[in-house]
Amino acid sequence: MPEYIKRNQLTVDTIQKLSFEEILRLIEGNQIAEPYLVTLDLSDGLDNKRIEIAGNFFAMLDATDSNVSIKVQFNTNSTTAPQFPFTKGLQIKKPFRRIFISAESQPGKTVTLVISNFGGVLFDINDNRSAQTMTATLEEIRDELKGGSTASAGGGAIALAAEGVILSANPNRKSFGIYNPIGNDYLYIRFDNTVVDTTNYAICLPSGACYIGDDYQGIIRGLMATSGQYAHYWEI
Repeated sequence: MPEYIKRNQLTVDTIQKLSFEEILRLIEGNQIAEPYLVTLDLSDGLDNKRIEIAGNFFAMLDATDSNVSIKVQFNTNSTTAPQFPFTKGLQIKKPFRRIFISAESQPGKTVTLVISNFGGVLFDINDNRSAQTMTATLEEIRDELKGGSTASAGGGAIALAAEGVILSANPNRKSFGIYNPIGNDYLYIRFDNTVVDTTNYAICLPSGACYIGDDYQGIIRGLMATSGQYAHYWEI
């Protein structure tokens, strides 16, 4: 072991003078602590939960979703001490002896924290998840803009002798259209499973009109003002 390690306490300065092999020997001798992973359940909230771990690196590594949040105080939970709001991916480097964590009740939500010594020297986190998420989102947008070439249920015509379903719910639907042929009476439409009538509808298509929609995948019901006339439809 180097003489300056024997004479002095382990510091950032002394660590920076060590070789990689010397650092490994210190780790094996338990003179350098491994980072701590702490998982907290936020279902009932937290009120100044005290964590007696000293370090200089604190990060909210993971959470159930991006809306989960906590508030952190370092060293003291005094009412005058600042509370740092943390969400998934946020980290801070500062010396601390202990940590106090508070959070509102967030049923079913958890957070995973990383606490470490010698942050920036022997330990750090590079969070590239936001770039990966953005890439995945852009790919989804690209795929959506491409549209589709295969009809998931095709098209057809339905004679509405009474109020009824024009299109059933379809989780694969990307777009649809409903056409009221020339010569028909009014076609009344609803975008849910509620019975349609001439005063209870979302859209009224006159003769020769067409309605085209994107992204809606639920049931579509219709009613012809004149019984037995055909409504035409398609979906992709």
